[in-house]
Amino acid sequence: MEFKYKKYVVSGNYRITFNGGLAHITVISDGKVITSEGKTIFYSATNNATQTEGTTTTFKTNPTTFLQDDVYSITTTSQGINTKGNTFTVTTDQALIYKVACQWITAGKIKIIEDTRPKLTASLDYGDEFCDNKAILTFNNKSVEILLP
Repeated sequence: MEFKYKKYVVSGNYRITFNGGLAHITVISDGKVITSEGKTIFYSATNNATQTEGTTTTFKTNPTTFLQDDVYSITTTSQGINTKGNTFTVTTDQALIYKVACQWITAGKIKIIEDTRPKLTASLDYGDEFCDNKAILTFNNKSVEILLP
């Protein structure tokens, strides 16, 4: 599969497996992102998502807003090679919470490690379930609030 997002070309193999009921796993293999400068990022990932709220509302019971109360808990493990040729990993420290009624992730924390010397470690904390575009980025034990697009 290949698609373009803004000035990026994204490709790879995507497999979604439904585990019955409310959970599914997405596995990405041979992932590749080509930047607008022609640099390449290689990656693979496994994402687990489980619907935790909103399972009782349906199109039949509430046709205009039946998805708006859906909430998902998501974990991820991914790895790859960045544009500098360094390996990286991204893991979930706390499950990410995605509410369909909000355009941003509302809670959870991920850790990003770049295998350099010394090893670079960062984390991104999405907060405590408020629907806002704020997150806390921590790098080298220094934290700053950032605004997500």
